[in-house]
Amino acid sequence: MKKAIFFLLLSIAIFSLFTSCPTSPPSPKEEPQRIEEAPVKEPEQPKLTEPVPEAEPKTVSVKKYTVVKGDILSRIALKHFGSLDRAYYFPIIMVMNEGIIKHPDKIRPGMTLNIPDFQEFMAHPEYRQKAKSQFEQCIKIYKREKKFTMMKRLQKRIKYMDKPQ
Repeated sequence: MKKAIFFLLLSIAIFSLFTSCPTSPPSPKEEPQRIEEAPVKEPEQPKLTEPVPEAEPKTVSVKKYTVVKGDILSRIALKHFGSLDRAYYFPIIMVMNEGIIKHPDKIRPGMTLNIPDFQEFMAHPEYRQKAKSQFEQCIKIYKREKKFTMMKRLQKRIKYMDKPQ
């Protein structure tokens, strides 16, 4: 009886995974219009012809989340990042909570975590590099604990941390 229920739930999960509608990408943000001043006619000072590029922001927006009983990082990532594939990007939550989470499977109810915006996080090379390091640490932990399935899932996703988004 237990096996039948298990296979029924597994079938429903797999069916919903393949039949769910993909979400549309977020709409691009409008950039503010720039107003250029009339050129000053002074022969001594050369006029700049190229605009100065704006620096990328150094921060990523975060949401606060309080851990409840039964939470694990991959479920928190699934809830906030929106897909099963992104659930295994939970090491980026560890990056945003440096010093708070030392082991990915050992979080406690009542802990307040910073959950980064996935798109903003992945848009910044310096954050992706920090995440790559965190992925490597988690892979070592899971290898030491002989949790090879989780180790392989993280190895699959670490490949994307070097690619520009």
